[in-house]
Amino acid sequence: MREIRLSATANADYQSCQRRYQLAYIFDLTADKDKDSTRLGGHWHRCHELLELKAGTVCPNCTRHEEIDSQCYVCGGTGYVLPDEMDRVARYLT
Repeated sequence: MREIRLSATANADYQSCQRRYQLAYIFDLTADKDKDSTRLGGHWHRCHELLELKAGTVCPNCTRHEEIDSQCYVCGGTGYVLPDEMDRVARYLT
């Protein structure tokens, strides 16, 4: 069996989107950063991440920045994930 070693970046890419990993690392293709499809794909993934968050848990956005943001679209400045999933998505998109 052949051992495969991944860099931290490659592993993060694989964890976030296996298709993107395959295109970049196996087929050696890179996305054009100026394409609308790339931007829309990023928004699509982020919306799904927001829908999967559990209401009442600690806000991952504010935790990452180590302070509560009063304008945070995930928690609305409370520090905890808002209960309404679609509200989180709407706040993110606006």
